[in-house]
Amino acid sequence: MVAGIVVFTIAMLISLGGLIFSIYKSVNFVKDKRQTAPIKQYLTHIGIGIVTNIVFFIVGLFAIYIWNSYSPSWENYLQIIFGGLLFGASFPGGLCAFIIHYYKKNLDKKLDKYLFIWLMVSIPLSVLSLFLWTDGLVVLGGENFLLPNGLNFAKGFVRPDSPDKPNIAFYAICILAGAILVYFLADHLMYKEYGKHGTLEATFFTAFPAGIIGARIAYVIGNWNTDKFGERVARGEWWSIIAIWEGGLTILGGAIVGILVGVLVYKKTNKGKPGLRVVDLVVPAILIAQAIGRWGNFFNCEVHGLLVEESGWSWLPKVVFNNAHYSSGKGLGWAPEGYIYLPLFFIEFLTNLAGYFIIAYLIGKLLKKHLKLGDLGACYIIWYGLTRMLLEPLRDPQFNMGEKGFWSWIWSLVFVAGGALLILINHLVRFYFENIKNPYKGDSKKNFITSVCFYVPGLALLIAGIIVMINSNAVAVLEFNLFNTGIILAVIGGSSCILGTIPLVQGIYSFRHKETPISA
Repeated sequence: MVAGIVVFTIAMLISLGGLIFSIYKSVNFVKDKRQTAPIKQYLTHIGIGIVTNIVFFIVGLFAIYIWNSYSPSWENYLQIIFGGLLFGASFPGGLCAFIIHYYKKNLDKKLDKYLFIWLMVSIPLSVLSLFLWTDGLVVLGGENFLLPNGLNFAKGFVRPDSPDKPNIAFYAICILAGAILVYFLADHLMYKEYGKHGTLEATFFTAFPAGIIGARIAYVIGNWNTDKFGERVARGEWWSIIAIWEGGLTILGGAIVGILVGVLVYKKTNKGKPGLRVVDLVVPAILIAQAIGRWGNFFNCEVHGLLVEESGWSWLPKVVFNNAHYSSGKGLGWAPEGYIYLPLFFIEFLTNLAGYFIIAYLIGKLLKKHLKLGDLGACYIIWYGLTRMLLEPLRDPQFNMGEKGFWSWIWSLVFVAGGALLILINHLVRFYFENIKNPYKGDSKKNFITSVCFYVPGLALLIAGIIVMINSNAVAVLEFNLFNTGIILAVIGGSSCILGTIPLVQGIYSFRHKETPISA
């Protein structure tokens, strides 16, 4: 056991040293302004660091078996070897590729192309290989395997089922890691737009804490009665309102406050640059921060759904599957045999990642000529509203907010309709002022066809939702009953009709001004 701990510690320190060395050399390469910089030498040094990281990372993983006196099967060996090899290559390799590709000026185009390809490959490869090597370790805990959720200075690593609370919580680390990653991503996007790094520093250092404050305020308002904040304040426990260490944040509130504060600070510190442009670049990237932050719920075994049969979820990575057998919720604990708690964090992790790429690349690239500044930011509001609208009814009731759990769900409905309304206002206001100086020359036929594409399914869903609500009893329970399903259908349908109003107005305008030449 002692030998395993010693080997593990030494191996992981050397592995970390290899990672730091490769990053250090990447940064030096970026800073080297010489026209004849020794590229091959830099790449060789970076490669040495990555290989060192790989070899000793795998040694450290095998040391865990020795540490726990466990005899792994050949499948475990393969999972550790291939998972460790791929992760040790993709994760540090991706970091180095990111640094050089995004920060090195006047880089050879061919090398830059290869770095970008490897960066794109390394992202999914890092995630998949992470699950592969962790699958080789979960066997150590048997059926009651449970990951620690933080570090206690007196007790060491503690688990969610432990009475000891962590001094350093993995939940906070996940939130911070997501925020930092998005900052660097947003900084790169701003660099591509304006050719300068660091334009978002002031924005980040104010918007991030403002988002935390907003998330706490929204939680306290929504749970004022259910968490008895009023009674605690009356007893003199005024600090309970700001006691985020007790848990209690809602992303919906954090998103609103963080975005508003971020835009105001950006406008103040970057005069002359359009605030809505930074909204389109940065706000959709918040989905990535939220995706990573949700892993904090995974470590805490919280904010999950009701019990489901584990047979239908065997496709999950084992590290996720095993942790889903336990809940830190009041009166829950270990799931009955054959069941797990629905891992909603993992579903939201996937939907948030998908949402970013759909908004930033599918909508942002394919529909670019139809977009106005601010539209992509509003798309974030719609997407996250849809996500929470569909996931809130699946949660265990004790993880819902507000009286009977409706607080977050109602706000998610508002997000969907409000986001669509923001796009409508954005387009119509701009359409009005643009036509004062430059009359609209759009094709009325195309606009009418586009509006029909929005209105037909929109009206169908709206009418269907109203019919379902009328023909079902309103039950004040947050679940997928007929009445709540009708509300969802009506909100989605109504939002579609709101968006369809944009081409309809443009079509009517161009039809009524036939004397203006219409483009083909």
